[in-house]
Amino acid sequence: MTQAEHIISRFGTISALARKLGHKHPTTVQGWKERGWVPADQQPLVLKVGADLEPPLTPQDFFEGAREQAAGNGLRRSASNEARA
Repeated sequence: MTQAEHIISRFGTISALARKLGHKHPTTVQGWKERGWVPADQQPLVLKVGADLEPPLTPQDFFEGAREQAAGNGLRRSASNEARA
């Protein structure tokens, strides 16, 4: 799961997050999902609208998604790399 997918999942859907952000159309949030991350300049607003979630959205949520993305992309050391180390 990418960072953007993790954040979007906390709101339920792309449309739900877009509505919370005051967007008439979900295309901006869809773009985040396609790219895999929420732009840094948008993160404070996403945190603000996510304060009402249960549990509230925190900065850690942005890192959780990034960690999951890194693990899924094989950025952790594989067993074959560890054997060579």
